Amino acid sequence: RSTLFPYTTLFRSAEPLLEKAFEYFKKKQYDKVVELQKKAIAVAPDYFASYEELSFMYARLNKHQLAINLLTNALSNQNLEKAKIFFVRGQIFENMKNTSEAGKDYREALNHNPKPELRNEIEKARQRVWSRSI
Repeated sequence: RSTLFPYTTLFRSAEPLLEKAFEYFKKKQYDKVVELQKKAIAVAPDYFASYEELSFMYARLNKHQLAINLLTNALSNQNLEKAKIFFVRGQIFENMKNTSEAGKDYREALNHNPKPELRNEIEKARQRVWSRSI
């Protein structure tokens, strides 16, 4: 068996929760969405999609500080890609119109050597933030 087996099992246990959360999202039952996304994180704390979806849900509910706190706490998880965390946190700051903090997080995301496709997304976001701050 692969050393990834335990992670794969955990991810598979989180995915149904996220899928069910999406069904509640379509019904605009946001409290249920948040509850299921939190459960997904509890079941698979090394699965970044759960953090990403919950942070965007918080932002949608205008609970930006909860999103920022969630992602800041996720930085302590050594099994999560720091570049992704900083990128998503930068998006939350950008959504808050805090271009200064967004720019810092996008820069930090690039410092963590993201994969090429993520690097391109981060560069586009940095350009967007930079053009707004002029």
